[in-house]
Amino acid sequence: MDEAFHSHPSTPVGAQRSNDPNADILFVRGEGVYLWDAEGRRYLDFVSGYSSTTFGHCHPQLVKAATDQLSMLTQIVGLKHPWRKELEARLAQLAPTPAPVKTWLATSGARAVEIAWKIAYAFRPGLLVAFDLAYHGRSMATGQISDTHRLPILSTQSDRHLPFPRCSECPVGLQPKTCNAECIDDSEGWIDENASKLSAIIVEPAIGARGYFYAPPQFFQRLQTAARRYGILLIDDEIQMGLGRLGGVFAAKMQGWEPDLAILGKSLGGGIVPIAAVIGRSAIMDSLPEGYESETFAANPLACRLALESLDLLIRDRMLDRTHLISSWIDSGLRSLQKKSKHPIRVDCQGASGVIEILQSPNKTDSNDPNDLSTPQTIARRWVMQARDSGLLLQLSGPQRNRIILIPPLVAEEHHIRHAFNILRKIN
Repeated sequence: MDEAFHSHPSTPVGAQRSNDPNADILFVRGEGVYLWDAEGRRYLDFVSGYSSTTFGHCHPQLVKAATDQLSMLTQIVGLKHPWRKELEARLAQLAPTPAPVKTWLATSGARAVEIAWKIAYAFRPGLLVAFDLAYHGRSMATGQISDTHRLPILSTQSDRHLPFPRCSECPVGLQPKTCNAECIDDSEGWIDENASKLSAIIVEPAIGARGYFYAPPQFFQRLQTAARRYGILLIDDEIQMGLGRLGGVFAAKMQGWEPDLAILGKSLGGGIVPIAAVIGRSAIMDSLPEGYESETFAANPLACRLALESLDLLIRDRMLDRTHLISSWIDSGLRSLQKKSKHPIRVDCQGASGVIEILQSPNKTDSNDPNDLSTPQTIARRWVMQARDSGLLLQLSGPQRNRIILIPPLVAEEHHIRHAFNILRKIN
């Protein structure tokens, strides 16, 4: 367990993050792409709060908007204010769902998933089906549809987790750009057999928290066709992977599919306040009766004002255009690293994100020895720890914790990306 948490006996075990290589650092300041610890060390932050700080730390426009709003109006419960009305309208206008559209504002991503779940069930009662590798939150409800530690006191509401594509490990050797998403064939058959029992299917446009796995657009398009055939709702969870992370305000639009409900969160609040949203077809959104859902802090003026400013940064100030640039820089760095790596690795990227998967050495057998320093897991952790010691923060992820994730903020410049890969080349 990390010493930083154990030096504070008031922190419960469940709130600790001993598996996080960066958990023992005491951060005191952030600006742009950088974080500083209590000893004054500077770190290039390529974790970006799991995409909650997509615009970097303490972006001047967001800080100014927050400061202005703090002196004006911060909290009223359930009542109208101009920033709420404007945010609901703007998100409805941007939505990937068919018009007419309505917006439901929430306090967090997990709460937004729960609200979307309630709405879907009210519209079409039945089971909610998720995908393996998915992460939709850790509340009592959302933990049951996430590929994480499920609480034994509850049985999952979904009797099956469908397989999400692992394109880099395609069992029939196909390529994402030319395949017809054959990986969904079995899932389509299962949906055909169980359609009468299903309310909705929830899916991320790419797997985020569980290791950054990317699926081809045709996978989502075929999933939509299968769902539409039976009137099953399709819920698009873009909490981590939306708002420019993959490209586009909504990744679903870029991938060419139309969900019935879409969810945003994390960077919608600019990395300053928590706010999330469910956006969907009006006929579906209106199916939940009045009084069945409310939150004290949902749609408060401060959060709505910062969400509006975040959308302005993305669209009006064209920060969204930077996703393509950052993607090209990451891709170039990954390919160079792969050629020069002393260990077998597999690399991939999409939008402003990239992944390095440490592979088993071909001349070595699998080992369950936790002290074996040559396993993909121990190598991946060593890379992340050594990167941290060199001033670069990375995320360690994946089902086997052998995937290293790069999630730079959209304010990152080419020299920041180049510096990150210089560090990675030196430590491998």
